[in-house]
Amino acid sequence: MIDFTILSLICLFAIIIGMQLVKKFTTFKEGIDDNDSHQLSFHKYVKDGEKDKKELADKNALNIQFIIQKLAKLGETDSKFVDLSGNVSDLNGQVQQLVQSQKDYTQQTTPSSPPIISGT
Repeated sequence: MIDFTILSLICLFAIIIGMQLVKKFTTFKEGIDDNDSHQLSFHKYVKDGEKDKKELADKNALNIQFIIQKLAKLGETDSKFVDLSGNVSDLNGQVQQLVQSQKDYTQQTTPSSPPIISGT
């Protein structure tokens, strides 16, 4: 039983590694793809020595614009993070107040001296 389990795990990992190797060597993508048709997209460079310098410069300019656009979107998310950090700070204060009220309640309900137990 153990031999079958070990053998099946070895086969499973070999298949996963094989799939990753096939994926790695069969797809070559340079740059970023953008699915929004109305926005800029990252232009792929063709591995061709015949390309003229003007075309490559134009592609570089478009790629720089695309990267600037993506960085601007990241700047928009900065305000969301600041807002979230404010909410976390408020929640932290509320939790500290809750813990303090639990401590106060525990001190109020705990007797000041240990109970005297008598009996047989």
